[in-house]
Amino acid sequence: KTATMAAYNWDDLDELRERPIEVEWGSNIHPTRRARVLEAREQEQKRNKLVSYAVVVLSLIVAVTMVAFVSVTLMKAPTREVGASKSVGLPPQAPETPAPSMKPTTTQSMLPSSSPTVESSERPSNAASDHPSAHPSKISTGFPTAAPRAPPAPIVCVDQPGFFYNADGDKVSCDWFGTVGTYNYQRNCGQTDVGNACLLRCKDYIDCVMPTDSPTDEPTYSPTTPPPTSNPVVVPPKTMTIYPTGDAMIKQSTAQANYGSASWLKVDTDSGVFHSLLRFDLSEEDSNRPIESATLRLKAASDCPSGGYLQRTYHPHWDEMSITWDSAPQGDGHEIARFSDPIFTGFWYSVDVKSALRPGHTALSLRLYPASSDECIFASKEKGSDESPELRIVYAE
Repeated sequence: KTATMAAYNWDDLDELRERPIEVEWGSNIHPTRRARVLEAREQEQKRNKLVSYAVVVLSLIVAVTMVAFVSVTLMKAPTREVGASKSVGLPPQAPETPAPSMKPTTTQSMLPSSSPTVESSERPSNAASDHPSAHPSKISTGFPTAAPRAPPAPIVCVDQPGFFYNADGDKVSCDWFGTVGTYNYQRNCGQTDVGNACLLRCKDYIDCVMPTDSPTDEPTYSPTTPPPTSNPVVVPPKTMTIYPTGDAMIKQSTAQANYGSASWLKVDTDSGVFHSLLRFDLSEEDSNRPIESATLRLKAASDCPSGGYLQRTYHPHWDEMSITWDSAPQGDGHEIARFSDPIFTGFWYSVDVKSALRPGHTALSLRLYPASSDECIFASKEKGSDESPELRIVYAE
């Protein structure tokens, strides 16, 4: 047999351009070419079908998305209109009131089931009413007509006049009054979380009065403003609460470090020796009045078997932002008080420090020592007034 080389027109089949020319023998030339043409055509048809399917799927997705968007827009349209009317100051539309029914209902109602008639009735009404009738009834009844009752008067705050320490520890004038039995409020009264109460609390001199509901024969008069006096009487407070002007913990192993900005006061000997110091300003304390008690209150921030013991330092003048172990004043060697009971987190603990007060002294400095090897932590004044240490002085009557 003679070998014959077949030359094809490759322009008809793009995918076959890169293939090398093959040598076909004899009668195999035409069948082979036909098979290749059919194979290429079949692949092209498959690609066209895939493209058609993809176009159909994308069209369906776009259509569903548009339908959903239009539905959401139509649902939200009424809400936007209501909001727009409120923003431009339009008056809100009153809700439609259903027409009164002429049929009697099974539930008791204080409103008439139909419109009242103009003509007066000769018979009294059987329905109870809190308001007296404009015309007396012609038929006598066995029960007297109840007199109208006045609405209950509000709670009125009445503070005693004078200068006192308020809840923030400031010395302010509590010269506020409220008119009992009326709705007139003066300066220090208003709505609070607990109702109508004094806005500025004056410790131990607050009296919120609830007037009686029944009216009296003679009106009660209370002045809205106190009359000026030439010699006003100032009633001193019985209890004075003083917050520390400085508190800090100190550590022996870092004798030059300052911890004055820390939120905790720590005493410990296990993880290192820690002591704590507190200083209180007594310049406004009345040394001429006898003191009934003086207590130091600390809020615990950890559990421990003992909170330590206190000593009064030799000098009270130190700065909490520069105090260190080396510069801290030592205690005078006399134990004032001890937190001996077990300490639990979140509870307040008090000890008597009356023996540490000295007549004429304007400051008090205390040093807290650990009573055991266990760590004990209290909140410092940096935690805020709700958790800050307190020196509470109660004067004798």
